[in-house]
Amino acid sequence: MSQPSTSPSTRSEIGRTALRIVLFGMPDAGKSSLLGALLQAGQTQEHLLDGHLTDLSSGLTELQHRLYEGTARETLEEVVPYPVTYKPFRQASPAGNDGQVQAMLVDCDGRVANELLARKRPLHADTNNGTLAQAIVEADALILAIDASAPATQVNADFTEFARFLRLLEHQRGHRTEIGGQPVFLVLTKCDLLAKPRDATGDWIRHIGERQSEVEHRFRDFLAKQATSDKTNSQGSPIKTFGRIDLHPWATAVKRPALADSPPRPREPYGVAELFRQCLQVAGQFRERRQHSSHRLLWTVAGTAAMLLGLGVVAGFLVMSRLEGQGRLETRVERFQVRDQERNQSAWHRNLQGDLDELKTFVHDPGFNRLPDAKKEYLEARLHEFTAYRGYEKALDQIGDPKDARTEDQIKLIESKLHQLAVPDDYDWHLTEACRRRDNWIEDCHDLYDAIGRITKQYEELIQKGQAVLDKLNEASLPKRAKEVLDVARSYPDPERDKARPVKESARVTYGAVFGIASVDNLYLRWKSTRDKLEPFAKLEKP
Repeated sequence: MSQPSTSPSTRSEIGRTALRIVLFGMPDAGKSSLLGALLQAGQTQEHLLDGHLTDLSSGLTELQHRLYEGTARETLEEVVPYPVTYKPFRQASPAGNDGQVQAMLVDCDGRVANELLARKRPLHADTNNGTLAQAIVEADALILAIDASAPATQVNADFTEFARFLRLLEHQRGHRTEIGGQPVFLVLTKCDLLAKPRDATGDWIRHIGERQSEVEHRFRDFLAKQATSDKTNSQGSPIKTFGRIDLHPWATAVKRPALADSPPRPREPYGVAELFRQCLQVAGQFRERRQHSSHRLLWTVAGTAAMLLGLGVVAGFLVMSRLEGQGRLETRVERFQVRDQERNQSAWHRNLQGDLDELKTFVHDPGFNRLPDAKKEYLEARLHEFTAYRGYEKALDQIGDPKDARTEDQIKLIESKLHQLAVPDDYDWHLTEACRRRDNWIEDCHDLYDAIGRITKQYEELIQKGQAVLDKLNEASLPKRAKEVLDVARSYPDPERDKARPVKESARVTYGAVFGIASVDNLYLRWKSTRDKLEPFAKLEKP
């Protein structure tokens, strides 16, 4: 069967303003399967997609059929565009069309992607129309696919190549003076293959989280190293700060595997609907910021030209000579403002110490008082907010993680302090790491309370049943009665066997933390003593 293609008429229907989302990765990384699973999710999981998806060219329909009815095939064309429209259920877009979003999802030949990763093909902005290189440079969002089921050595090798590629992409966008914050989704595919024999749903989700954290950690290490090396080039000259990316780690599977507590669901994707919903959202935000930046640049250039014509070369030279020192400070402030405005709410705090140092340098500069009032107010406000956020982080660190608590009173004290540590009304910090951590810790306190209450009730009843058997040793069916109590105990959480198991599917709290609470630990020791007394009697039962 030939590769699906998009006719010129279909492309013109969605227009050049459509969002461009490029799927990029090695051969057999699962890029085409992701697109087939997207249409499946659009038909069966609209509540997760939070909108209605329309496949304009029927290309996604063909991928869906191959994925769920036949055999998936690798893409053999350099780029294959799939035009779609997405209409969210919540009509909140002021842009018209009832909030409908037009998008071009671009698949690619993994071999061409490999050549770009290996730098056998250049990533130039002036590439011919229709090439993968051009699609990547002009993309509003990238989806980098990594096979999560591949051996660790292969995943690490792929990730290293992706990291190098992203650095080249940043530099390429820097040469084009693109705005920063291009969304890049680092997506683990085939996560259904991470399920191990006898895994329950919670175990499988934990395996996915561990692999996702491992990949994200490696990328963060790369960013940390790059932050140092990118300050200057080999000649000691500063490198442009345009073109930086905004990373979104993700995990997906085109189907749900068979699990100990759930049958296989071969037509139910995992994480796919949420991935593309988020991708379309942030791609749209990036497009708006890029257009705003272009308009601002155009007006800036026009204004500068008019000023130079009005003042003349000589007058301009004199003014610039007298204000050279002040102009340099104002230019540095403007660059900081542009970079600050380009960051989304979940990213502005990630280089907090560097931004604080830079802001203090501006405020303490001798030319600060000669800056325009608007710029002085901006710098003072940002310095105040960044300082406040740093204090908020330190206060949160002093409260501590509730999972480290050893008594219920400590959990109550931690929860009380977390509620008292409210976000200041003056700032919008709800997407920052510190606020998410506070909210997560409050939720962890609730999960700990629930688990402690449940485990306490189970083991208290278990001890009572065991003691009832021991109190009636001379009655009939002693081995059977002892064995029944021990069988019930095996169905309850155990501090060793279930140490790393979450207390519920969505929880970050494990049974290891619950059994670390002194009252629960003491209760388990009481049960253990009762169990040791019951086991000899249970063994008396004939097989």
